[in-house]
Formats: sequence, structure tokens, C-alpha cells
Amino acid sequence: MKENLNALDIRVLTNELKDIITNKYIQNIYSHKQASFYFKLSSKEIIMVEAGIRIHLTDTKGDEISFFCKKLREKIRNCKIIDINQVGWDRKVIIDLYNYKIVMEFFSGGNIILLDKDDFIIEIYRPIPSLNIIKKEKYLFGKNDLNFNTLKDLPINSLLIDLIKKDFDESEDKTNLLKNFITNLSNKKYEGLVFIKNEKPNDCISLSYKEYKIKSNNENNENEIIYVKEKITNEMIEKEITKDTKFIEFNSFNQALNFLFSNRSKLKIKKVNLSRGEKINMAQTKYVKKLTRNSERVDNLAGILEENRENISYILKYFKNVYDTKMTWSVFDKEFKKENDEILKLVDSYDLMKKKCTVVLENEKFVLDLSLNIDKNIQKLYNEKKKYDDKRIKTIEAMKNLSIKYEPKKKLEPQKREKYWFEKFNYFISKDRDETVLILGGMNAAQNDVIYNKYLKTDDIYLHCNVQGASSIIIKDTCKMKEEIKDKVMKEASYMALVMSKCWKEQTLSNVIWVQGNQVTKTIDNKTSPVGGFFLTGKQSFLYPPRIEYGIAIVFKIKDKSELYYETDVSDPGTIKHAMPINGPWCTLKSYKYSLRLCPGNLKKQKLAQSILGIFNKKCKDQTEEHFVNLIGLSEYMDVVLSKSRLSK
Repeated sequence: MKENLNALDIRVLTNELKDIITNKYIQNIYSHKQASFYFKLSSKEIIMVEAGIRIHLTDTKGDEISFFCKKLREKIRNCKIIDINQVGWDRKVIIDLYNYKIVMEFFSGGNIILLDKDDFIIEIYRPIPSLNIIKKEKYLFGKNDLNFNTLKDLPINSLLIDLIKKDFDESEDKTNLLKNFITNLSNKKYEGLVFIKNEKPNDCISLSYKEYKIKSNNENNENEIIYVKEKITNEMIEKEITKDTKFIEFNSFNQALNFLFSNRSKLKIKKVNLSRGEKINMAQTKYVKKLTRNSERVDNLAGILEENRENISYILKYFKNVYDTKMTWSVFDKEFKKENDEILKLVDSYDLMKKKCTVVLENEKFVLDLSLNIDKNIQKLYNEKKKYDDKRIKTIEAMKNLSIKYEPKKKLEPQKREKYWFEKFNYFISKDRDETVLILGGMNAAQNDVIYNKYLKTDDIYLHCNVQGASSIIIKDTCKMKEEIKDKVMKEASYMALVMSKCWKEQTLSNVIWVQGNQVTKTIDNKTSPVGGFFLTGKQSFLYPPRIEYGIAIVFKIKDKSELYYETDVSDPGTIKHAMPINGPWCTLKSYKYSLRLCPGNLKKQKLAQSILGIFNKKCKDQTEEHFVNLIGLSEYMDVVLSKSRLSK
């Protein structure tokens, strides 16, 4: 598809525009996306110019005013167009406005330049300091013209003879040269422009301006005539178009270009994105075809050698005699050139040092090994054929294995499961063998109040990072907790309290306060705390998380187990209910099968969640686990990913 204009396109366009826009006034100028400019004329025509790409009339105008467009408005609005021309045969167009000139360049990156009467640059769309094409410098026109006047008076026969002389030796027969030249003109490339009335022209009889008579080989010795058409018509073009091809006719080149560029986004062929497996398959299919062709070619060569066994044996014996007599190569060269043996004329070339010679039989070239007899030369070809066949078979087998390996995976719809009640809060489920402990935290001030009012019991433990606005964390059912796991759970909860505060965003450490549930109150001495805030009474204890880090992991919910129970690695896939992502202290999650470490960062949640999803999906090796892990959707990961985070080792 045409992307920009060539010199001939510009010549046609300027000739068309000359009659339309001359003596019209530039009413206004608009722009679109910096590089496109629209010159609205007093006669309502609009000239569309895209720097370096195109110029033509159009029906629509841009709705923007760029900085360069504004500068053009200040200088040339209401100016009269005196003329429009191409600079020689350069891809440059000049619009003459009497006091100004607009130079438009349609090569390289393109340019639009406004000149004064003396060709000094007033405004320029794309300054080029290295070529001194900048404001206040004189613009130099490098006129690149072609002279067609010398062709006008030459008769057609002189042109043909001159063309032939360029390509052929003067000593050759002129009749045959002209015959071959005109015959070549009548091939498919020039079909419709030059054609011969008989397919076998022989001798040139006469040449005139409009027809060429050629003597035929036929018995009647009739003259044939070659016609050269003077004008290209649609009938000629249609010969190059298939029956199914659709084409549109336009009244002018301007209309054709306007249609082409207006619809180029629709007309562009979409690039097909092939998968790695498809690319490998295409390359191997091509390789198999090549091996098949080579095998067939070698088999054909062996067959030709079999059919010409006597001649080949004669040639091999001839060269064997040369080696046996120890004839010097220089002497052999002289003797061989003197040979008038019809069989030896089959030898195209030879290399006595390498003991090779090339023989031409039935338009095929063979390289014979002069150290072997005819049977061994034939066997050598069959061995070569076998190698090609073996490679082809192995490649086809490899393709079968690859088709299985790169078989496109069915896209799984993300699982649609009911959310557990605790998933609406910040949470972590601490697990020790079969014992589970739920740690809850508020996502905001309102949730802090909900946790206090609905879930905090007197024997629960309450934690809060010692900074303003931190999440309220509670450890449920501590009365049932065994003493040996209490320290572990307290440590996990302290990390959660630290991370669910502004310490994460500010990347700072702080201590964590903890008290029993009965020490937390909303009112004290007739004072009520604000939403999300509480008063702590009695003795307070402190925990000191040593690092600001967190983690994300995948756990497997098990059928017929409590809602808090999960496994990190499943031995019996049949027991899996579903997989789900959770976040929690890295000191615990790092031992899980599917886990990643999080640290404070600046990644957006969606981008980070996409990275985590991809990593976990690739990490799966067990097919059953892979199925459940792949069912986890992006939204589930985004629910548990911390904002302002990044992955860390």
C-alpha cells in the first residue's frame, strides 16, 4: 500500500491543483496531530498537507490550531495563490503567494517552510541546523530536472535500435536482436501495451511509427504485425486484475489519494501475530519441503546417471587414464581443448586436483568423483538421498512432538466463588498443623468500628501500630490457643499491624501496642473517641517487628473442612475445593509452595497483580494444581495486593 508520494505522483497532483487553486485566496489554516495541515480556500476547497507524506484536496478539515499553524495564520491568511509548481523532478512543491512562498518537502521526515520574496526562511515546521535550514537563512532550491525534449523528435525505430545497442554486442545479427527485443516486449509484463499477432516472429521486414512487420516461418509466408498502443486504457489494466478483484474508478488523482489516505487504517493488512509454536511449525514445514525437493532431485540425478551409464563410464575411464599416465595438468588442458569427442563435450568443467568434474546431462549438472567408478558414483547419490529422507522423517516426528508441546491452552474463565465473610477485612489465617487462628484488621476507620462492635471479645488480643490512623488488629479465640503457638501468632499479628499503617508508605519502622480485648473501649470519662479510634486502659505491652516486609501466597481450600482451614501443598488433588491468594507476614509465607515477597514500592496494583498472576501460573508443575491456580482471576489478586508495593527477592 502507498505510504508516501513519488516524484511522478507530485507532478500529476500539481498539474491537477494548478487549474483548481490558482487565483484563489487562503481563507484559513487548521491542523491535526502536529504534522497535518488544512488550507481552506475562498472557493471552499481544502488542501490537505501531511509533512513528508501527501498533498491533495479533501472534504474535511482539522479542528486544532498548532503553534506552527498559528504562525502560518499570522503571515499568509487571506493571501492569493498565484501558482503551484513542482521543483524540477524533486519531491518538492511550491505554492507562490506573491509576497511569500510555501515550500513543501515530501522526502525523509518532510517539511513545510515559509519563505519571503527573496527566499529567506520566515517560518519552518522542522528546522535542520546541520543543513542550515533554519529561520533567517536563505533557502536553496536544488533543482533536479529531467529533459524529455530530446525524445520528442526521435522516431520509434531509432528508440528501439538505441535500446538494443545498449544491451547487445554490435557483432551479433541485428535481425535476431530486434526480433528477440520485440518478442520480450510482448511478454506478460507489457501485455496490453505491446503485442504480436503471431507467436513466432522471425525476420524484421520494415519498421514504421505505429506498426512493425515481421516475416513468419509459416508456409504461407504471411507478414505479421506488431502493434504498439499509444494510450493506456482500463481494458489493459483489467488484464492484470483477477476476476474476484474489486476496484474503484476516480475522476482525478486527487480524489484517489483522498480516498486512499482517508481509509488507510481500514486498508492496511493486519499483521498476524504467530505464536512461537506456529513459527517453529512453519519453519519446519518449509524445511521438510526443501528436504523432499532435494531427495527427489538427487533421485532424479541417479536415474539420469543410470540411463547414461555408458557415456559416464567413458568419461571416468578417460580421466582415469590421465591420472595413470601422470599427465601434467597444463598439458592435459591443451589436449582436452583439442578433443573433438562428442561424449567428452558433456564435460562442463573439471578440477584435477580435487578429482572432480562437472557433467551436463538432460539440462542437469552432475559432479562426478573421478576416483570412483560409475556404480560408486551412483551409490553416492543414493546415500545422499537416504540422508535427506532420514532428516525429513526425523523432522516430521519432531513436528508431531512440538504440536503437542505448543498446543494452545484453552483459556479458563476466572472462578466465580462466594467470598468468605472475613475477606471483606484485612485478614490472615495463622496455621500450625491442624490448628488455625484468624487475625482480622480494619481497612478503614468504619471497619475498625465494625471489628470492635461485632468481633472483638474480652479474651481476644487487640493490636495497634503506634502511629496515627493505623488499622485495628484483633487475634480471635486466643483462649483456645495453645501456649506454644501464641508467640508465633503474636509475631505475625505485629507484622500485620505495622504493614496496615502509614509506616508501609513511609517505609519506616514503629513499635506495636497490644492489650487484651477487655482493655479497649470507645468511651472514657464521658469522652467518646472518633470513628475508628479507641481508648486503651490498663497495662500496655509492645512488640517490635524488625523489618517492614510482607508477602503474598496461594493456598488451597479443602473440601469438607472449616472455612479457616487450608493447605499450602496438596498431596491428594481430589480434595481441593478451590485455590485462593492471601497476603500475610513474609516470615510465615516464605515456607509456602507458592509465595512471593513484597516490599514498599511505587507499582500500581493492577500491574503488580498481573506480574504475580503470571509468575504463579508459570510456577505450576502439577497439572491438577495448575488447573486450580489458573482459575484465580486478576481481581482476586488485586484484592490482596498492597498498594504502593513491589516484588522483592
